[in-house]
Amino acid sequence: MADVENGGGGSTPATATGPTKSNKKLKKVWAHTPMEIFSGALATVSVGTSVTAIVMAYSPIVLTAGILSSVVGPYAYYQQTKLTDIIALKETHGKDGSCGIVLMLCRYDI
Repeated sequence: MADVENGGGGSTPATATGPTKSNKKLKKVWAHTPMEIFSGALATVSVGTSVTAIVMAYSPIVLTAGILSSVVGPYAYYQQTKLTDIIALKETHGKDGSCGIVLMLCRYDI
């Protein structure tokens, strides 16, 4: 049996399955976008005000609202980070339909 790592065997050549290279340079991707920073600050404020309200006016209604508010803020931040990741993936893989692993994202223009 031929050694696949040395180019022997296998059903198709390795170069035929790889994506084509583009001459465009990729833009720098920041660790956190301004929208992510804003969402994170808003999440921090929502948790802080919820905890403050629970401590100051302890009742079942305030406790329920505080817990729900403490969950919604960080979840919105999480969603924003995922949206930023999707945008970066779309820029990386192009919009010409050759998206490979993110084909669904390009097809529905997310």
